[in-house]
Amino acid sequence: MAKLSKFVQRNELQTEIAVPALSSSALLKVLEWVNFHSEHTEHDQEELDWDKKFLKVDTAVLFEIIEAANSLEIDELTELCSKNMEEFLGEHEQDLDTVCKEFEIPVDLHGM
Repeated sequence: MAKLSKFVQRNELQTEIAVPALSSSALLKVLEWVNFHSEHTEHDQEELDWDKKFLKVDTAVLFEIIEAANSLEIDELTELCSKNMEEFLGEHEQDLDTVCKEFEIPVDLHGM
């Protein structure tokens, strides 16, 4: 949470923060994550459960969260979302139709 957390910790809420063009739902999810993790600093079961619930979003929103977290240098959130995506792909590596559907890849392209 390097860049964003520095503004919050120093109470520099008047400072502009550049974010990529993304949906309001993705930005709200990032802020929700930052808010929770700024109040819960211990890595315990409650945090793991909360993160698991937090990641229950569709793929498009997950990509937007990754993009925003990366742009804002929130490394922990970028890593969390990337691991979630890696797990999804690992679970479906044998099922290309599911992966293609999830990522909106035309079926005729994945057979090349």
